[in-house]
Amino acid sequence: MMPLAPSPSPLLQVTGLVIETTTKTGTRRLVDDLTLTLKRGETLALVGESGAGKSLTAKALVGLLPPSCHIHKGHIRFADQELVGAPTTTWQHLRGRHLAMVFQEPGTAFDPVMRLGAQLTFPMMLHRNLAPEAARRQTIVRLEQLGLDHAEALLELYPHELSGGMRQRMLLAMALAADPELLIADEPTSAMDTTTVSQLLATLQVAQRERQLALLLITHDVVLASSYADRIAVMRAGQLVETLSRAQFCGQAQHPYSRELWELATTAQRNPPGDTR
Repeated sequence: MMPLAPSPSPLLQVTGLVIETTTKTGTRRLVDDLTLTLKRGETLALVGESGAGKSLTAKALVGLLPPSCHIHKGHIRFADQELVGAPTTTWQHLRGRHLAMVFQEPGTAFDPVMRLGAQLTFPMMLHRNLAPEAARRQTIVRLEQLGLDHAEALLELYPHELSGGMRQRMLLAMALAADPELLIADEPTSAMDTTTVSQLLATLQVAQRERQLALLLITHDVVLASSYADRIAVMRAGQLVETLSRAQFCGQAQHPYSRELWELATTAQRNPPGDTR
């Protein structure tokens, strides 16, 4: 895939972000002095092993840290607006319309007792002031773009009636419904086959081209990140160890952990499970 040409002005600027948790045994630092930027139209992949702090960072960026965690210090600036310490009303205004997130577990992101149609059309009606029928038509188009057949019938279903991969695509459609400026996608392809992944990423590229959508892609799939992202940020044990261009990551990484991730990923790609050569 060809990289996109991002605009020069950063949409997201994170500086010196520190996230801590307080327990009965004391305070523990989970994300330590994280700094990154993301421009309009750009894809930044955040990679690293499980427990590195990637998902926690993502939740901080949309103001949804769990109650046990807090931002100790640092800055999160979105479109030149400081968000650390921002009131709930500010986050409510931004989420959905300006920034959106696709969570790692799609099964917990939907209301289990509401039909999918009501849940997917609501963001368009709320943030874009569309009438119910117009919102429904645009939702159907978006689902078809994401490779879901019989989209109109799917809107009549409940979340538990779909497979994990279909729920993930439904969740992505809901996140894109209001045309946000920034999309944070936490392992968005984990429940999908290769064909569906390609289709999903192609749809995201169209959105980026047409609307200069900025994408923060959080993934353990290093090969996916190196194929799709403009830049790759490598995270380990709560710290950002290196941020590289795609070309640098695929052979010119300076940090040993970055080189290790790339070598492990390419070895696994050459020798998939079940390969007896």
